[in-house]
Amino acid sequence: MPIAARLAVQMQAADALFSMRLMQRRLWPVILISSALLLLTAGIIALSQLYWIDLQGGLVRMRIAINETNRQQIGLADQMRAARLALQKREAELERREAELERREAALQRQLERIKQGYADSDRVQSQLPASRQSEVEVTGVLKSTLNAVERQRIQLLLANILQAAARLPPLGRMQQRALSWPAKAPLVLKDHRPLKAQVQVAEAALLMGDPVLLELTAVAGQRLLIEFYAPAMRHGNLDGQLRHLNLLFAELRAVLRAPPN
Repeated sequence: MPIAARLAVQMQAADALFSMRLMQRRLWPVILISSALLLLTAGIIALSQLYWIDLQGGLVRMRIAINETNRQQIGLADQMRAARLALQKREAELERREAELERREAALQRQLERIKQGYADSDRVQSQLPASRQSEVEVTGVLKSTLNAVERQRIQLLLANILQAAARLPPLGRMQQRALSWPAKAPLVLKDHRPLKAQVQVAEAALLMGDPVLLELTAVAGQRLLIEFYAPAMRHGNLDGQLRHLNLLFAELRAVLRAPPN
């Protein structure tokens, strides 16, 4: 090959190499920029992925918090319903107790009226019995709240005397029953003077309990029995002395239960 041709080939090769190197030098910034853009894109994608994961975690936590709040609200609503029901039951119980107290108050009021009526009836014993049979015992003073040993012994003796006096009463005859206008079952009820004896039994129980009020009621009831069953029948039988004695014993019992007036 001639030298000139060889030189031409070498020159072309050198130009090609120079052009390639020049091209490579020009591509480096593009490659670097492209690489940087790729890295930036990858970073953005990674950050976005992390943000999305965190956002999903936040949403999950938010749902959990909402569910917990809903459960708390449901629990509070249940507690409010339970409290409302308890309040209604309490109000109903209070109303029931109030009604019960009103009934008891009415019963006590009726009992007080009966006691007052019994006092009036016991006072009428003196006016209905003849003057020779009236009790000389004066029942005055305030009813005692407690009884001492001496008073208990005296009351026990009085009750025994009342029981003996009632046992000595003769049975009421037909004439006396007609005078009292008793119903057909009256002789069975009054057999053996059981009403008077029953008052003594109640009084003995009241003495064991130490209850002056109940003792007073039995004494008043005994005096009323004298009015209702025996005083109207005195015209038809010799009951003067026995009724006077019984009335005196009941009056003494009531006097023991009272404190002397100031």
